[in-house]
Amino acid sequence: MTKFSEIFDKETFRTTADMQKKPVDFHINPNCNGASDCLASGEYYNDDGITLDLEGNQNVYSFNFEFTQAATPVALTFTVTKTADATNFDNSVINNNDYMDTLYVHNALALGLDDVTHPNGFSVQATWVSGETVAYGTAKYDAYTDRLAFNTGLVSLGEVATFVMTSV
Repeated sequence: MTKFSEIFDKETFRTTADMQKKPVDFHINPNCNGASDCLASGEYYNDDGITLDLEGNQNVYSFNFEFTQAATPVALTFTVTKTADATNFDNSVINNNDYMDTLYVHNALALGLDDVTHPNGFSVQATWVSGETVAYGTAKYDAYTDRLAFNTGLVSLGEVATFVMTSV
C-alpha cells in the first residue's frame, strides 16, 4: 500500500506557478433546449498570478459552443474570441495556460455524440484568427468517461478562432 505522503511527494502541482506550466483543458456540458439546439458559453481569464495591475497583463477569452442534435451531418462549433490582450508579454503569451490541450464535451452519449451513432468520430477543422482554415484531426468518443474528446496538440488560444467538429 502506498502512503498518501509518498503520493503527495510525487505530485508536481503545489502552487499556481506549477499549474501555469501546463496547458489548459476545456470541459463543456452544453444546455440543450427542446428544439435540440445545444449551447454553452463562458470566459477564461489568465494572468501571471502576481501582478495586481491587470492592464496589459492578462488575457481574457470568451468561448461559445453550439450544435444542433437533429442536423445532418452533426457539426459542433467551438468559437474563441480574445477580449483582452496581455500586451506586456512577448507575443501576448503569459504562460502555458494560454495554450489549450484538450476539449471535452461531457454527457456525450445522451447528446448523441457516441461511437455507435458516429463510429468514425468527428473530423475537426480549425480556423485561425488569420482566416486560414486547416484540417486538424479527429474527435473521438470515450465510453469510459462518456465524453467526446479532441486533443488539440497544444494550440495557442490567441491564434484559434474556431474548431468545427463534423460527423464523419
